[in-house]
Amino acid sequence: MKLSALARQGCALAALCLTAGAAWSAAGPDNAFLQYELQIQKGKRPAQKVVRKIWKKGDRYRVEIVTARGTEITIGGPKGGYVIAPGAKTASHILEPLLTKQGLWVGIFGDTAAMRRTKKVGAETLLGRPTQIFEQKLNGMATGVAPGVKGTTRVWLAPDLPMPFKSISTMSPDMKSVAVLKSIDLSASIDDTLFELPKGVTVQADPMLKGMIPASKLPRRAWFRK
Repeated sequence: MKLSALARQGCALAALCLTAGAAWSAAGPDNAFLQYELQIQKGKRPAQKVVRKIWKKGDRYRVEIVTARGTEITIGGPKGGYVIAPGAKTASHILEPLLTKQGLWVGIFGDTAAMRRTKKVGAETLLGRPTQIFEQKLNGMATGVAPGVKGTTRVWLAPDLPMPFKSISTMSPDMKSVAVLKSIDLSASIDDTLFELPKGVTVQADPMLKGMIPASKLPRRAWFRK
């Protein structure tokens, strides 16, 4: 199972702002809490607001995507993860974890190394940290967007961290996305219960995996623990 449409929407920070490239050398912090606010504007429609919260502890993670429809929760580790849709009492097992071989931050945000090789257009201090602003022109699949789509992306990156502090993307014909890091704690004390399924939530296998992994055999929490 791939991430749901809601999760992909919450991942717009990566999808709209970052493109593939050589792996970023900074592994990033072992424990961290981040909170982003994202606004997506399309034409004259009211801006859609998304809050994205990320907890990381070692090789475990939790991502919450909050929209007007509710909160989607993704919990995972090196062997996969679970997605709980807003208001759902079932969790879907996913085999494509955000925790890639390059690390969680690459899985969530994409590879920031490529963006650092684009045009530098300025600098700004955000959340008390100096950042550099990089700009990339978007033009079709070669730059990570759909064929025929054109636009511009600006990303604010600190020199020693793999996560963006801000991004602004404009794409034809009338779409704009703004993501801002509102809170960052790189030494957060994180409770292990955040990486467990909530009480009352049952596990179901992805329908595409039916016959391969019975839901009764899916691990509930063992692989979340050290």
